[in-house]
Amino acid sequence: MSNEMKTDVIVTKYALSEGPFKVSAELSFGGTMASYRIGNSYTQTAHGKDFWLTEEEALADCERRRQHQHPQNLGG
Repeated sequence: MSNEMKTDVIVTKYALSEGPFKVSAELSFGGTMASYRIGNSYTQTAHGKDFWLTEEEALADCERRRQHQHPQNLGG
């Protein structure tokens, strides 16, 4: 990763297995890809709707993912 400006993002890619998490990432491809490292790990990426800039958007995405995995929880 280069010395480009970092942006805080909330990654929801693993929301159902590990939970959402916040990282400092470099955004590229018009803001559709976030590249980040956790500790000294290799560079990881999240694309499209697998990361969000606000906590509200991230929480809404987690809820959508939860409902999609368990549609019987929708009621009705």
